[in-house]
Amino acid sequence: MAEGTLSLRKKPDSAPSSERGRRDHVEKRAKSLKAQRSGDEDDWHSIADFSGYGEIPGLRVKSGSGGRRPKMRQLIDSYPILSFRTIEGGMYSGLSSPNRPWFDFSFADPELNEYAAAREWKDQFQSIIYRMFDASNFYQVARQNYGEMARFGPACGLMTEHPIEVAPCLAQPIGTFWLGFNSAFGVDTLLRDCPMTVDQIVEKFVAGPGGRMNWSAVSTYVKNQWYASNYDTVVHCKQLIEPGSGLRFDATIWDEKDDRKNAVLEAKWYGERPFWGPRWNTRDGSGYGRGVGHDALGDMRELAMQAKRKRELTDLLAKPPTAGVARDLDMRPGAHTHVADLSAVQAAKPIYEVNPQALSAVREDIREIKEQIDRLTYADLFMAITNMPGVQPRNIEEILKRDEEKLSQIGPVVEMVNDDMLPIAVERIISIAERGGLIPEAPEELQGRELKVEFVSILSMAQKMLGLSSTERVVGFVGSLGQVFGPQVLDKIDPDAIIDDYAERANLPASAIRDSAMVEQMRKSRQQQEQMAEMAALASPAKDATTAAQNIAEMSNDGARF
Repeated sequence: MAEGTLSLRKKPDSAPSSERGRRDHVEKRAKSLKAQRSGDEDDWHSIADFSGYGEIPGLRVKSGSGGRRPKMRQLIDSYPILSFRTIEGGMYSGLSSPNRPWFDFSFADPELNEYAAAREWKDQFQSIIYRMFDASNFYQVARQNYGEMARFGPACGLMTEHPIEVAPCLAQPIGTFWLGFNSAFGVDTLLRDCPMTVDQIVEKFVAGPGGRMNWSAVSTYVKNQWYASNYDTVVHCKQLIEPGSGLRFDATIWDEKDDRKNAVLEAKWYGERPFWGPRWNTRDGSGYGRGVGHDALGDMRELAMQAKRKRELTDLLAKPPTAGVARDLDMRPGAHTHVADLSAVQAAKPIYEVNPQALSAVREDIREIKEQIDRLTYADLFMAITNMPGVQPRNIEEILKRDEEKLSQIGPVVEMVNDDMLPIAVERIISIAERGGLIPEAPEELQGRELKVEFVSILSMAQKMLGLSSTERVVGFVGSLGQVFGPQVLDKIDPDAIIDDYAERANLPASAIRDSAMVEQMRKSRQQQEQMAEMAALASPAKDATTAAQNIAEMSNDGARF
C-alpha cells in the first residue's frame, strides 16, 4: 500500500504546539512559503514580459504590497519566443525523448547482468515502464518543465494515480507553485494552486456510494453553487505536499474561501514522492535559482527597444512628415487629391528625411543582439541536438568537438534533471505499475536483488564523454615520451584503469569489457605459456650439446674398434 488517509483535523506530529490543527498548520506553512518566493517574482514577471511567455495569473498581484503589476506587452520582435522554443525542444530531445532510449535498468550485482534469465526479465520490466510513460502525458509535461526551467529557473510537475488513465501528469505553470527546501538544499515541499470546479469537488469529496451526499465535507458556497446548477464555477483551492513520517509525504487540499475552523477537503499520505521541482541553476544550492532568462533579460529588453526603433525608422522612411500649402493630401497608394492649383502639390515636401544608414545600423545591432541571445540561451547548441538524425557515437563526437565548452556549462543542468526530476518520475511510475499488478514476477534467484537506473539520453552520454579527449591526449603524450625517454615512462599510467574509465564514459556495453578476474586469469595463463616457451628454448641447446657429446663418444668407440 502506497497511499492512505490522514486525520482531517489533527495537525502533523512534527508541528509546533502553537498550531491548533491541520488547517492552521497548512495555512501558516503556506504563508511562510509565499513570503520566501516574493523576492523572485519581479524577475519572473519581467522575463515573461520580454520573452513572450504570456500573462502569469499568479503574478498579477505583488506579494506583500498587494499592488498590481503592469499588463504584459505585445512583442514587436518574436525572436525570444523562437530562442526559448529551441531550448525547450533541445532539452526535450536531449534528456527524455520518447523516440530514443533515455533510461536503462541494470542489476547492482554485475554478475546478474550476464545471467540470461536476469537479462530477459530486466528487458521485459524495462519495456513495461517505457510503455507506461508512453501511455501517460509525462512527455508533454516534461517538455513544459524544461521550457520553464530555462526561462525562470524552477519548474514543477506531478504524477497522479488514476484507475483508467493510470498515471496522468500535471505541469504547474510558473507563479502557481511554491517550493520548500530541506537541510541538504533539495526540494522536499510543494504548495500549489489547485483550482477545481464545483462538479469536481462534489464528485471527489461529497458523492458517496448509493447516491449519498456528504455536504459536511465542503463549504456552504460549494453546496449552493451545486444546487444552482453552476457546476463549472471554479473554486480556488490549495494543496500542500510535505515530508511525513519516515519516507512518506503528507498531502492536504483545502478550500481557501471555506471559513470553517479546521475545514480541509482531503488529507492523505503517499508512499513515494509524487512531485518534482528541478531548478536550472542555483548559486548556493538553495532557493529557486536562475534560468538563462535571467542572463538574457537585458538583451531581450534591448531587442524590444531596437525593434520599436526600427519600426519607427521604417515608417519615417516610407511616410515622412510633410509641410506645404496644400491641405488634405491623400498619401495612400493610388489615391487622388483634388487641388485648384497643381503647384500646391509640389509645395508638400518632407520636413524630415531618414538617413538609410541609420536604419541599416539598427538592423545590424538587432542582428548582434539576436546572436547574443542565442549564445546566452545555448540555442545554437540545442538546435544541433534537435537536428541530430539518431543516436550514433559519431553524432555525439561531432557535438563534443564543436561544443565541448558549452556542454560543460550545461552539465549542472543535466545533473539537476537526472537527480531531481527523472528519477522521481521513474520511481513513481514503477510504484504505480507494482500496485496495478503490471510488473512480471521476477525469478526466485532475483528476488530481493537491487535494480538501479542509469540515464542514457544524448545529453547524459555527452556529459560522460566530455573527458574522452583529455584521456586521449594524455595517453598520446605518454606514448611520445616513451619513444624519447624509454619504456620506463609507461610505468606511470595504469592501462586497465584507463580502459575501464574510457569504456564507461563512451557508454560501451558491459559485455564488451572483460572483468578483472577474467583478465587476471588470462594474463596468468599467458605468463605460464611464455615461461614454458622460455624453458623449452633454454632446454633445446642443452639437448643439442648432449646429443653432440653422445655422437663424439660413439665416433671414438668406432675408431678404437677400427
